[in-house]
Amino acid sequence: MARTSVRNIRSGASSSAKARVKGFCFRTQFKTCASMSTILVGQDKTPYKVHRDLICNQSPFFAAALRGSFAESSTQQLELPDIDTKCFDHVILWLYQNRLEPLSYFFKDGKATYFTLLDLYATADQLDIEGLRNRVLDRVAELAENTNSVPTPTDTWILYDTIRESAPLRELVLDLFAFKKTDVLIATHPDEWHPAFLRDLVCRLKRPGPKTLSRHALERWEPANWGAVKAWV
Repeated sequence: MARTSVRNIRSGASSSAKARVKGFCFRTQFKTCASMSTILVGQDKTPYKVHRDLICNQSPFFAAALRGSFAESSTQQLELPDIDTKCFDHVILWLYQNRLEPLSYFFKDGKATYFTLLDLYATADQLDIEGLRNRVLDRVAELAENTNSVPTPTDTWILYDTIRESAPLRELVLDLFAFKKTDVLIATHPDEWHPAFLRDLVCRLKRPGPKTLSRHALERWEPANWGAVKAWV
């Protein structure tokens, strides 16, 4: 059978309610979890042997491909040529251990780095792994809070070129830039920002909303003689 396009699988996953599967319990289901699937990742088709029930129960995308009506459900082999193997290594870590690498992993030369997390979020989004998306979102917030840092100008290109417009991660990064000091970042990173990011950031700063205003102690103002003012009827 011919290989099914990844786009068709995504369409099948989004349109099928059956693809929304229940959670996977390691304690009980590994006793009978014997079926394996082969995921061929990247242009070099690096093979990953994974438990089918595990990967399908975490991702409607994989459920549609490996349990649905596509050819891959018969061969139990799926090609993902556009996925980077380094990112898929993190996917496997999360699938089997329900965790990311420790916080120290996302540092280089003593500074916080966000590009790996942004790439991983894009991969999790592409494979429709909601739990991993949420975990990456939490890790970005944790990294920013612990180091008082924000993504670099180069990171904004990853954020806007590889991650969908409605992704919560975009909202989080915009909030980080709106509320954290970025003087050092601007001084040490002369590279260009993504134009769409700058546009969204300007809009965010000009339209702060209730959440932004709640961060400030605002005092009610009124004229000194307000108490003596009488309304004319």
